[in-house]
Amino acid sequence: MPIVRRLATWLTVAIVTTGSALASGYPDKPVTFIVPFAPGSTTDGAARILTQHMARTLGQPAVIDNRVGAGGTIGLSAAARSAPDGYTVVFTGISAHVLASLTMPGLPWDPVKSFTPIGQIAAVPLVMTANKAVPASSLAEFVAHAKSRPGELTYATLGPTTAPNLGVVLFMQRVGISMREVAYKSAAQIYPDLVTGRVDFALDNLVNALPFIQGDRIRPLAVTTLERMGTLPDVPTIAETVLPDFSLTSWIGLAAPAGAPKAAIDTLADALRKALASPEYVQWLEKNGAQPPRATTPEQFGAMIASEMTLWSSALKAAGAAPAR
Repeated sequence: MPIVRRLATWLTVAIVTTGSALASGYPDKPVTFIVPFAPGSTTDGAARILTQHMARTLGQPAVIDNRVGAGGTIGLSAAARSAPDGYTVVFTGISAHVLASLTMPGLPWDPVKSFTPIGQIAAVPLVMTANKAVPASSLAEFVAHAKSRPGELTYATLGPTTAPNLGVVLFMQRVGISMREVAYKSAAQIYPDLVTGRVDFALDNLVNALPFIQGDRIRPLAVTTLERMGTLPDVPTIAETVLPDFSLTSWIGLAAPAGAPKAAIDTLADALRKALASPEYVQWLEKNGAQPPRATTPEQFGAMIASEMTLWSSALKAAGAAPAR
């Protein structure tokens, strides 16, 4: 009889557990995470840590799909075309989600209507750097040098619609200098040219630039946050050097195609929040000078995207560029 009672108890637990799993139904197969940038990029590095932890919480494998090109818009286009079932999501960011949508007419998706926000994963400060052969030890000296050579100096970007490129455009407009853009496909291609002097200047994610700064291979001129970064305490902000009110921070987040079931979004958001708190990811943030996210719920992240759309639309108009939408 004890054995029978134990068996009955085990069956009851199994039925309840199975019933709960069937009731939720999600996920019952691998989840694909589209990364719109190359392996080794800032977004890819964060994604690989987070998806490992999310897979454990979800109980299903996480498949990373790098869809590279066009400043991240190829990856977002692929995500927007995917079935809205919660099994395909995308690591998005300010460059592709906001800036490209404001500057590239004819994109096959809308930044708000085509996606369901899941949560922000990081705020990524930017840093202005220069080749060490450029005769400028400060941002003010660099601006003076550029003014004396209009249109001669070059700056590296990952494409015209990325946050760093538009940040440089706005900066040049505000300080009255002109430089020539040199576009690269990935950050990994920028730094060998910046180190050797094939390009003079770059505004990029601190995560990408930090190893070259710490290795004393390029010269940091300023960070784009309003306060100095603990990672680079001796590097001033743009605001304390040449433009008192200038700041710019990039960000990364996770989204799903519009129409994804709320239960799937809630499950993904919960798994993401747990992954964000993992020691490995906290260490990644600290090591790379990135900042923890603030908009960690779908509602908060959606409000943040709407706010960014308004902010950058105004910034583009101020820079003399008419937003595409």
